[in-house]
Amino acid sequence: MIQSLRVKNFQSHKDTLLKLHPGVNVIVGQSQNGKSALLRSLVWLKDNRPLGFRFHSWFAGEKEPTEVVCQVDGASLSKRKTKGKTTYYVSGKELEYKEGKGIPDEVTKALNMSELNVQSQLDPFFLITASPPEVARTFNQVTKVEKADEWVRKLTSMINRNSTEVEVLKKEIGEMEGEVRGLPDLINVKRSLKKMKMMVADYEFYSRERVDIITAIDSIREAERLLEEKYLSMPEETGLNGLENERAKLVIVQEELKELNRVMEEIVFTLKGVEEATGEQEKAKKDYLEFLTELGKCPVCYGDVDSDKVNKLI
Repeated sequence: MIQSLRVKNFQSHKDTLLKLHPGVNVIVGQSQNGKSALLRSLVWLKDNRPLGFRFHSWFAGEKEPTEVVCQVDGASLSKRKTKGKTTYYVSGKELEYKEGKGIPDEVTKALNMSELNVQSQLDPFFLITASPPEVARTFNQVTKVEKADEWVRKLTSMINRNSTEVEVLKKEIGEMEGEVRGLPDLINVKRSLKKMKMMVADYEFYSRERVDIITAIDSIREAERLLEEKYLSMPEETGLNGLENERAKLVIVQEELKELNRVMEEIVFTLKGVEEATGEQEKAKKDYLEFLTELGKCPVCYGDVDSDKVNKLI
């Protein structure tokens, strides 16, 4: 709400301060005494029209500025015009402004006025002589129904744009599905991939077992060496007691050798399984790479595959 209006060097006003009542205000005076000039000064602040220096008072010097200051809800809005420059202020702070480029947003937001809030001197009475469509448009502006229409237009445009994008994506999905269906032996490729993954897992398992077996073999060899040293270091004894003791030691050594032989047989069997799994894996890998070269497509990303890319996988 406008609380006061001060006009300096504007048409017939040298320095006029108009304080407004919170309710209805009526400005009374004889013709050509500046009543319309007060309203004109407010429009000049609101719209920055007309451009130029035509509202400058005839009695003011060229260097004296024309100025309008409006107090609105605790904020002071002002426009100062000299012959070569226009300046806007909000509560004493100068705003960025380019000559002839509308008015700053801060002033527009603070005034919160449109053409509905101002009526010129010779305009017809508000809405009384207006046609029904004009009355309807005016009420739409007051109630901001046109904003709802604008939101509906934007939403409709967004829906149409998204619908177009959805149709394009559906078309691309259909084309990709057709390409996938056209790939030969895709089920066999998936089975081969699954089998190869299982073989890789077996190979990794047997590789770990192989390391454990090599460690066990080294331990067995070390045990044999220690048994041999122990046997060679045994003292010679005579008589039946000595022979009996030697016999008992030999029995122990024989049992340990049997256990070693059993472990060695298990090791040989496991190593044989590792060699067979490795051979099967190499064969499956070779068959799979030959199939990729013949197919010309990657079954994972569906990209093109040639012999150069296959050779990089080997």
